[in-house]
Order: sequence, then C-alpha cells, then structure tokens
Amino acid sequence: MIEVESKIAGSLYGELVGDALGCPVEGWSSQEIQAAYGRITEMIEPQERWRPLGLHSDDGQQMLALASALLTDPLHPEEPFAQTLVRMYQIKLSKESFGLHRGTGRNFRATVQGLAKEGSSVWGAAQPSSGNGTAIMIAPLGWYFYKDLELLQNRVIQVARVKQCDVRGIAGAGSIAYLVAYAMTHETWEHLDHQGFVDFIKALENKAAEQLVHAQQLRDTTQMHTFSLGLAYMLDHLKFRRGQVLQDIVNLANQTADFRIRNPCKGYVLASVITSIYITLTNTAFENALLEMLQLGGDSDSTCAMAGAMAGALYGKDQIPARWYDSLVAKDCFDSWIHPLSQCLYPWKPDVSLETLETEWTKLSLCGPAKKTN
Repeated sequence: MIEVESKIAGSLYGELVGDALGCPVEGWSSQEIQAAYGRITEMIEPQERWRPLGLHSDDGQQMLALASALLTDPLHPEEPFAQTLVRMYQIKLSKESFGLHRGTGRNFRATVQGLAKEGSSVWGAAQPSSGNGTAIMIAPLGWYFYKDLELLQNRVIQVARVKQCDVRGIAGAGSIAYLVAYAMTHETWEHLDHQGFVDFIKALENKAAEQLVHAQQLRDTTQMHTFSLGLAYMLDHLKFRRGQVLQDIVNLANQTADFRIRNPCKGYVLASVITSIYITLTNTAFENALLEMLQLGGDSDSTCAMAGAMAGALYGKDQIPARWYDSLVAKDCFDSWIHPLSQCLYPWKPDVSLETLETEWTKLSLCGPAKKTN
C-alpha cells in the first residue's frame, strides 16, 4: 500500500513535472510537436520564449499557493490563497513582470488586480471564465479532504469562486479534486464509480450555481450541467477507440464553447479537463499518462499539470521518472510540507516561504539563459 505522504508528494511534484514538461510546447498542435521533436520523452528547452529547464509556470505556482493556504487556514482556504496571489503580484522584479507570477493569462491578471484593490471581496474579482484556470491548481483540496467528499465539494466551490464565476469552470475543478481524492485511497482506477463521480459533479454544479445566483454573479444558466454531461459521455466511452473518443470530446466541446475548438486539449474545460481525465484514467503508469498527454499539444502545461497531479496521487512519488524529477528547479523544495499536509496540521509555516522561493525562480526567468564563456 502506498503511503499517504508518498501520494501527496507524488501529486505535488507530479504537477510541477507535468507543468515543466508541457511549458516548452504550450499552444503547439500535435502535428507541430511531431515535426519538431517526434515523440518527446525528456524535458526540453523552449524554442520561442526562454524559460529555465524544469521550471513550473503559473499553474504550479497557484497549486503551491493553495497548498500553503491549507496549511494556514483549511476552514477558509480561499482567504489565504487570495492573499498569497496578491502578495506575489506586489513583489515587482521588473516593469514587464506580473510580480512573481509566470505565464499568466488575461483572466488571471484581472482577478489578481481586482483582489489587490483596497476593500475587495475575496470572491469579488472572479471572472466569468469557462477555462481550466482553477482545475489546474485544485489538487491540494483532494489531498486534504479526501476522507469527506461533501466537505471537499464545499471547499472546491469556496476556492474556485476566487477565480471563476462560471459553473463549468468550477465543475471542471471539482472533477480534478474528486479524482485526486479517490487516488489517495486507491492504486488503480479500476474501481472508480463512474455514476458516483458524475453525481458528485452534478451536486457541485447545483451548489455552485446557487451561490453564484445569490452573489448575482451567474450570467448563464443555460449551461448548468454542461460539464457533468460531457464528463458522463467520456466515462461511458473509455473503452472506445482512442481517436474517436478524442474527436468526440472536440465535437461536444464545440457545442457549447464560445470559440472554435480544434484540439481536445484547448483551455476550455469541456476539452482540456475532460481530455486530461480521459488520458489519465486510460493509462496504467505515471510516465505513460504524461507522455501521451504531452504529445497531444494544446494547453500542454495545464493538461500535463492536471494529469501529473492525478497520476502522481495514484502512483506515488516513487513512480515519477528520476530523469524528470531531477530536472525540476523545485526538486525537494517542498519535502517539509508533506507531513503537515498529510496530518492536516495548521497553522504551519515552512522555514522558507513560498514567496521567497518564487522570487528566486522568477529571477531565473527574467535574467534569461546564461551566457557561455570561453
């Protein structure tokens, strides 16, 4: 039996590995990846924009911010989570940088800038986004609340509402948290109750919609159960031909997306999150899941991060390939966090703060690649 601490470490570092693997080809199509690299099996240097080999992006940063928030206040993790995002934003290293945050998107920047305003509510800056921006960082809730699914459901909504006021986005986050929670007590996906999973998401959609209506933030009620329907379809077709399932995910996503979906790993939750779940559930090893995920392209840092978080929780830290783990800039940096997370200890502070670590890592991104000397 894999120990809980190994599962938490596997999920935490698994997400950072997936994020770092996917960053260099973020936004590429599968055809472009094939033409440039064939089949990627190692961490590679980005070609178009420089980022240190093995360094995670904003996806991993936000996951770590949430883990830190749970160690501060697991009853209301949304508050320290939001505060950490703002503190990281307010540490200015250059005029061009968004504080310590790396690789941020428009919705995330709008949220953090809104949270930074004096008197702002923790949920007042959420964006009406159906992207995967919350799903990519939600895994720590699965580690922490895996013994109580109703509590997990509530905490997902609390945290997700910091960033998103779209039921689809919140449901996508809930699906990742649910599978991480499942993985904490299992070593294969064989006994996953598909109907129970879908029912969990439907109930979460209902609760999220009720809260958003009360806060006057719900703009679209027509897509209430859009995510759970897409999830149910995928789960019912796990054993179908791979290419057909991926195309069906694209087709279903296009029925509700605000833009054209061509890649099953596009950032829309009905594409990227459902594809990440599909690839993870249909592989039997951490490495295989991430290699297949990576080769699909699209929002590859996010999809590989989600797959890494889920697969890492199932298989444990020891199943992360050493060649990937050893390449991480953050290798071993969060080992001291694992025990307090596994024991639900709080308030707990590490010897070195997340902001201190991220300051040094963001400096690496700003200074560019080291110049060779003779």
